[in-house]
Amino acid sequence: MRTWVNTLQHGVADPVNAKQWLRRPLAPKTIQNLHGILFAILQDAVEADPPLRTSNPAARTRLPRLDDGEGGDEMVFLTEQEFALIRACAKPDVRDMLTVFVGTGLRSSSTPPRVRGGVTPPSMTAAGFPRSTTRVAAA
Repeated sequence: MRTWVNTLQHGVADPVNAKQWLRRPLAPKTIQNLHGILFAILQDAVEADPPLRTSNPAARTRLPRLDDGEGGDEMVFLTEQEFALIRACAKPDVRDMLTVFVGTGLRSSSTPPRVRGGVTPPSMTAAGFPRSTTRVAAA
């Protein structure tokens, strides 16, 4: 199990071309996700009736830490002045939405659909989606 995790963490370089990878190194979170899937499969084998395995070898695997600085860049946030400049340069009809995104961490993929043509529907459902026969498109 440790060899598999090390291979995922460090990748496999191409022996012919040092600038190429046969398998690129993965981020710690990706490795944890893959390990979680394997752990669940092996645990099902242990809990099967009759058991297919006596123990789960993934249960004792040491995984890369998410805060060890590997596999990702440091998060960078906008200063108030930077956001004010971006908001001022944006079209007026999206400024409020930018403020919501920055203030809450909401992603545009998490927002309800927008109505084509800028027409506001007369009412919204409890989930915040337009209640209308107007055609909608993803935000």
